[in-house]
Amino acid sequence: MMIEFIIIAALMLLFAIAIVVVPVLGKHSVKVDTAAERKAMNVAAFKQRQGELELELTEQRLSEGEFERLLAELKLSLLEDTEGCEKNVASYAGSKLPVVICAGVLALMAIFAYGKLGAIDDVIIAQQWQKLTAAGESGAVPPKQLELMTNKLAQQLEGNDNPGNLYLLASLKMREENFKEAAAIFKRLVKLMPGDMSLAAEYVQSEYLANDRKIDDRLKMIIERILKADPNQPTLLALVAMDAYTLKDYPKALTYWKRLQRVTPPNTRNGQLLADTVRHVEGLANAAVDDAAKDQSVTKVDNAVPAASISVSIALADGVSASATDTVFVYARAVDGPKMPLAIHRTTVASLPLTVTLDDSMSMMAGMNMSSFEQVEIIARITKSGKVSPSKGDWQAVSAPLSPKKTHELDLLIDKQL
Repeated sequence: MMIEFIIIAALMLLFAIAIVVVPVLGKHSVKVDTAAERKAMNVAAFKQRQGELELELTEQRLSEGEFERLLAELKLSLLEDTEGCEKNVASYAGSKLPVVICAGVLALMAIFAYGKLGAIDDVIIAQQWQKLTAAGESGAVPPKQLELMTNKLAQQLEGNDNPGNLYLLASLKMREENFKEAAAIFKRLVKLMPGDMSLAAEYVQSEYLANDRKIDDRLKMIIERILKADPNQPTLLALVAMDAYTLKDYPKALTYWKRLQRVTPPNTRNGQLLADTVRHVEGLANAAVDDAAKDQSVTKVDNAVPAASISVSIALADGVSASATDTVFVYARAVDGPKMPLAIHRTTVASLPLTVTLDDSMSMMAGMNMSSFEQVEIIARITKSGKVSPSKGDWQAVSAPLSPKKTHELDLLIDKQL
């Protein structure tokens, strides 16, 4: 590859000299467009538009699917606009046929060189990512396609710090739940764009997940530095609050959730969930003041709002191809709202048929339980990947929408393949 580049570059240099020498006898002017400045402007415009899309998602002016599609298009635009090239535009008087011929040959060589050594692969990768994002909206992204795209990106990025491709690769690693490698890639991005606090927050989030959801002293220092530069960084405020809540440090969790609440529009879905969360944690924080009365106080808080509970019986239909060790997820999710599980139970095919009870104690995040939504649906899925995200080839059953405020005994027969 390097020898090809040297030969092509040498030939192009000779033709470029020919183009310059002939018209140098006459008056001409050369305009140079600095690629580095354009690249910086493109990256800044990308981050500004990304922030606008995130705000529209927060305010529910965009659905999650629309957000993913628009973000993919934005990333594609960034790749096409930041292909590190410098353009020299020359204007000169007189009819010079040799110059025209040399320019034509040079253009053909440039096209050939670009196809061999240029960034056309970057554009192809971005287009593939856009297709995968669209497929993700239907809940079935083929794992092999993700793997192929990840490997292709990794090859492209050997010795090449293309910000757009780095971000795509980090996103793919997060999607695969390969948090350790995602963190390493986000770290490279942070070094390339040290002033981007949103990017730094994503790096911290990936490190937190890779560290078994624990904030160690190193992460704590990074978080403090980011919040000093951007006190209202939403990703970090939510992360620190959730970590404190997990450790039952309710006063600290309440502090950070209130900070996040101040920068979240109250009339949005996220704003309403935050308000419910703050009220819930306030009760826990007040109860923690008196250890002797803690159990009694928490019971009163829990009894104030009836907890949702749904009994689900799961069976396997005849003809379903699954191994006894394949993972089975049974979970509830909101009909209108985020698609993250509100309550989840994990088992294996060997345990079927099985009856489980989903309730608010199985929620993954405060304020994101079944009682927080008017309607939920129950999903039972068999997957070989062991991941909650659906994949092609999985078998599943989905219930009709139902109210978590009522008692339900549900039967699900797993019989449909994705």
